[in-house]
Amino acid sequence: MPDDQAQRSFLAVAGLAREQAATLLQLDAQLLELEMKDKASAVARSGAWGVAAIALFGMGTFVVVLGLVGVLVALGIAPFIAAFVVGAVLCAVGALSALRARSVLNGWSIVPRRTLAQVRQDAEAVKEGLRNGFC
Repeated sequence: MPDDQAQRSFLAVAGLAREQAATLLQLDAQLLELEMKDKASAVARSGAWGVAAIALFGMGTFVVVLGLVGVLVALGIAPFIAAFVVGAVLCAVGALSALRARSVLNGWSIVPRRTLAQVRQDAEAVKEGLRNGFC
């Protein structure tokens, strides 16, 4: 009779451990979903503002380039040389801007790091609980 009761007790503990592990996985899945939505939202907002900035910057740059070429021509420089000088300066500034953008995004990742850390921590807690007989 005591063996039968011990077996039921073990099954009850095992069932409880399974339920707790399932709850833990559900919470981790919810955390993953929230974190990925947050990252996707940030990427979408950034992309929208980026498109607007590129369009406005492009139009403004065109007008400024025409003005700079006009100034150089008014100073007596041949039009093709003036256009070449302004274009070369713009290419250099564009290259520097691209390098800066690359360095800003260098450490950014879409990987859900908080969720992964939480899953690892939860897995360690479950392992520890199994070792100590708590689950």
